[in-house]
Parts: sequence; C-alpha cells; structure tokens
Amino acid sequence: MSLPKKLRKSIITSAYTLSCRRNPLREQFAGLRSNYESNNYQERKLRKIIKFSKKHSKYYTEKLSFITDDEIETAGLQELLIKIPYLEKSDLRTKANEDIKIPGVKGIIRETTGSTGIPVKVLVDRYTLAAQLKARWDFFAWHGILPGAIEGRFWGRKEQRYLQSSIKNFLLNRKIFTLDNKDIDKFNRELTILQNAKLDYFYGYPSLILKAAELFDNKNKIKPNPKVIFTTAEMLTEIQRRYISNVFGCPVFQEYGCSEVDIIAFECPNGHYHLNSERLYIEFLPVISGKYEVIISDLDNRCMPILRYKLGDLVELKSKGCDCGLPFSGITRVVGRTSDRLVSLPDGTFFHAVKFSHLIEQACKRGWLVRQYRIDHIEPRNIHLKLEGEFYDSQKKSLENFMINRLNILTKKQIKTEIIFCDIQDDGKHMYYRKYF
Repeated sequence: MSLPKKLRKSIITSAYTLSCRRNPLREQFAGLRSNYESNNYQERKLRKIIKFSKKHSKYYTEKLSFITDDEIETAGLQELLIKIPYLEKSDLRTKANEDIKIPGVKGIIRETTGSTGIPVKVLVDRYTLAAQLKARWDFFAWHGILPGAIEGRFWGRKEQRYLQSSIKNFLLNRKIFTLDNKDIDKFNRELTILQNAKLDYFYGYPSLILKAAELFDNKNKIKPNPKVIFTTAEMLTEIQRRYISNVFGCPVFQEYGCSEVDIIAFECPNGHYHLNSERLYIEFLPVISGKYEVIISDLDNRCMPILRYKLGDLVELKSKGCDCGLPFSGITRVVGRTSDRLVSLPDGTFFHAVKFSHLIEQACKRGWLVRQYRIDHIEPRNIHLKLEGEFYDSQKKSLENFMINRLNILTKKQIKTEIIFCDIQDDGKHMYYRKYF
C-alpha cells in the first residue's frame, strides 16, 4: 500500500506544523533567530527551567535547596550556574533518575545505545519532542530538505515495536536500512529498495552509509541519487566524508547530538557546526589544551529536567562567527568522548584515544586512504589496530611501518601493536576504541 506523494507530504507537513503550533512557520523565526542570545532569550528560559525544576523535581529540590527563588531570578548567570552541581551519566543510571522526574507528567522514553556503558533512559514530554522535531527540520531546511522528503535511514538499532515502527516509518516517508548481511534475503531486499526508492536524502550512522558507499562503488551498479547525506551518532573522518560524497555525488554533513537532548549542533552548507541554541544552553568546560567538555542544560524538558549535564564529549571551539550568515556558530569539530576513552600505559600514565584519530589523519595526508579503523585494546600491553581501505601490498607494508613507528612513540614502546588489514564489521554504533580488560 502506498499513499500518493502529495497526500503523504500534506500529512507530514500538517503534523510538523501542529507539533510546532506555538511557532508554526519557520519564517516567523527568521528575524528572531540571530537575536536569541543578544535578547537574553536563552537566559530567560534557563532561569525559568531552573526555578521549575527546584519546585517540582525531588532531585533538584534537594540539590538546589540553598538557592533562593530571588537568586534564581536576579543573580548573575555565571554566579548562579556555579551553584548548580553537574548532572552525571551515573545519576541517570541510578535511583536519582526516578527523583529527577516530575511526578504526574507523562513522557516518552528516549534511550541511549549504551556505547559508553549501561544505557541511559530519559523521559521527554510532548512539547519538548515537538521542539526537537522543529529544530531538526530547521537544520535540514538549510540544505534544501523539507517535510515530506523521502528519507533513507541507516540505523543499527533494532526496532522494538515492529508494527508501531512500520506505521511511523510509512507516515514519515522513511525507509530503514541496516545492511546486516547475516540475513542474506533481507540484505538483498534492502539493496533493491536502496537502488529503486528514489530517496531524497540519507540519514544515519557514518559506518553504515560508508558500507553502502562501498557496495555501490562500482560503475556497473545503479546508484541511489540522494540530494544530501546527514550523518550522526559516530565520528565522521574527512576521508570517509570525501569517499561517501564521491560515490553518491552529493555533499555530506554531520549532525552532533545525543539521545538525552537530541541535536546539539549541526553543520551548515559551509561545513561549520552551529549550536542548537534555541533549545539548549551549552557550556564549555576546559579539559586539555584547546579541548572543551560539553555541558548541556535542556531549556524545554519539563518531564525530566536536564541541568548542567556532563555529556562526556570533547570539542574544539570556533574563534569567530561563520560567514554563511546563519547564527550560533560555535564548534569547529567534535573530537570524541572523554568517558572510557583514556588509554592507560603500564607505567601508570595515559593519553586520550583521540590521539589514534590524529595518527589516522596523518596517514591519510600521506596518501594512504584509510576508510575505516578500530583499535582493540586486548591486554594492557597488546593493541590490535584494524584498518580498512584499498591498499596495494607495497602500501600495506609501508603503512604498517609508519603506524607502528608512530604508535611506539605514542605508547613509549610499552604496548605491542599488531596491524590487521580487514573489513570492519560492527553490530550497531561503530566505536573507534574498544578496551577488553
């Protein structure tokens, strides 16, 4: 069964407009967006959500008991924020999770993949969900994608409620691709749909879209022809971006976000990240030279308030605005996760796993086209570096020598490295560094 395209687009656009009923048309934001920060829009919303949380959430009533309502309304913003303790992922995995929730307010469960440990569950009220949806379509519109466009979603998560998910995907004009070759029949069906569905855009994990690009990197195959590709949930390397773009003949942009608050920042047509400042108040905590940890406060969620949440991500900041003319430019690039990403050496010292990414970038600049990689830290003194790409035998040997020499310097020769050239397969989200002890 298939709805006529005009009818389906009408349904989606109507649902989108209703979900954003307080400000249904994007044009209404045109003159307002660039003035949000200067007009203290964020500050007003932040003070309101802090006051609301203190009054209605058991967790925040206790944590903010020493802050008066008058201070929340009149104290300097930085002075106020310093008094609010950080919310950690561990808080959302314990009894504190229940205490944070607002009694009597129904919410929709958003759950993380658990790539950094036990999955985190957050409740989101319907207005917040609508605000998240509105923000997504605003960002998509920067790249010419409007409600009703046909989406190819490359997703590693399993659908928990098949019938409900199928209806939702049908109404949203969305085709799901897992590219799981363990089920050959399903895999072949997905490839056929991918070739014939006339998708307007791709959205999903870079590792899965990369796999699709490798499958279609053959002139004898009919290729999908998306207008644009959006990647999310994993780090996207520049060599991966160029390869995917070349195969499908369209630009590739990165979305930065998390399940707890949805989109945090989105790349503009110039390739610079712009913060989702309409929905979030974002702080940057200095960690190491030039790197900052992201601290997030959700300005909308009145079902389970999220204040000063330490997401565990490292970013580099942009020193000046973007010449694309769009507001809220702030991040140069997302470096990676701070949690579970410290590589320990036998002598007790450590370094951040992002150093591996820097080595791969150096290798790519020298002409070795590494499309995918993963570091398996098997034992304290043993690392497997897996590399995927198209290499001649002579290139493999020189690349192996280069990586081993650089890794010996990085690890002070305390860890033995084995280089493995192979196709890298992952179930779900791709992780570049895995520790097994």
